[in-house]
Amino acid sequence: MGTGFMGRGQVSGVEVGTDTVYGFENFIGGSGHDVITASNAVNIIDGGLGEDVFRFTSVAAANGDTIYGFTPGDRIDFSSIDANTGQAGVQHFTLSAGTTLSGAGQVVVTHETQDGADVTVIRGSVDADPDADFELAIAGTHNLKVADFNGVS
Repeated sequence: MGTGFMGRGQVSGVEVGTDTVYGFENFIGGSGHDVITASNAVNIIDGGLGEDVFRFTSVAAANGDTIYGFTPGDRIDFSSIDANTGQAGVQHFTLSAGTTLSGAGQVVVTHETQDGADVTVIRGSVDADPDADFELAIAGTHNLKVADFNGVS
């Protein structure tokens, strides 16, 4: 996976392959199939080449992040997030065809312009109100489908 510089908070390497990295606020992947687990901080993530998985393990981890370099074959992983905190266990999300949330267990995808740049915005709700509990952005316009997610049907 490379060499870690603990005092500087960096990981680098020249190997090509599959990497799993977690605990970093900002990350740029390589040409392999990376699994990138976001921290609870606001992250800037670039998966690089390869079919990458951007993993979010909590509402806090999924809120405020920006993903660059999202390409076909990459996946957004919400499978560890309980989509409905009003029910016991861990439920998965449903991808809504609309642009607004109406309650728990939904994610919606919109295309917007932020700071003069096109972005794809994913919002999700885990409780009964229609307000987004998390929001993340993907640079560029992407027509996301269920197949682009883990933990979403």
